[in-house]
Amino acid sequence: MLLAYTEKVRVLLTDMEQEETAIHQAAQLAAEAIAKGGILHCFGAGHSHMIGEELFFRAGGLVPVRPVWIDELLPQHGALRSMEAERKNGWEAIFTEQLDLRPEDVMIVVSTTGRNPAPLAAVRAAKAAGVPVIGITSVKASAETKPRGDAGMRLYEAADVVIDTHVPPGDAVLQDERLDVRFAPVSTVAATTAGHAVAAETVRLLLDWGEEAPVLLSSNIDGADEWNERLIRRWETRIPELRRGGHT
Repeated sequence: MLLAYTEKVRVLLTDMEQEETAIHQAAQLAAEAIAKGGILHCFGAGHSHMIGEELFFRAGGLVPVRPVWIDELLPQHGALRSMEAERKNGWEAIFTEQLDLRPEDVMIVVSTTGRNPAPLAAVRAAKAAGVPVIGITSVKASAETKPRGDAGMRLYEAADVVIDTHVPPGDAVLQDERLDVRFAPVSTVAATTAGHAVAAETVRLLLDWGEEAPVLLSSNIDGADEWNERLIRRWETRIPELRRGGHT
């Protein structure tokens, strides 16, 4: 099944090349934020939380990225619990209270369907603080759903910049006549690609503007600790997760 899966991923990533303009627009927001001393918050519930984890403290990635981790929304603290929590109303006040959102920041919200209350609450909390929102979502998968609870609208309708992952409804891309459901999901591959593409374009823009591009070195490269420590000291006040835990 390896070749079947990689072919589906190859087609998906080719489709995502249509998002070059959106990637540039998102990177423009991110680069402007970093140049002003702001940070990039990244929120996703369920498996989407992994995108923030992937962008955070990543060799070759941007240092000023703060993952939004709230235990109740993380599957490692109970998969069914996190699924139910994402569908609950009332998250906006929690995001507002727990996140240090400032107008110079950017919020990245990741959700394949973008229909549940939690990701939309993150959008509203950010906008209330004057923070622009980048949505990473599947427009096709989302368009086939209705907003749940107090979501009000779907992520692709609410974000300032939308990066379409082109993930099919249901996420899975392979099938077998002996099984009634599809299998082999692709949303994490697509969303991670989108996130790293935004980060890469952000680096390019910062360099074009004559700004420092705060990129982390692999800790397994000699001399990396000194390089990274300088950047961590610069951003650790805004991103406490760099040295200790954050959120709840």
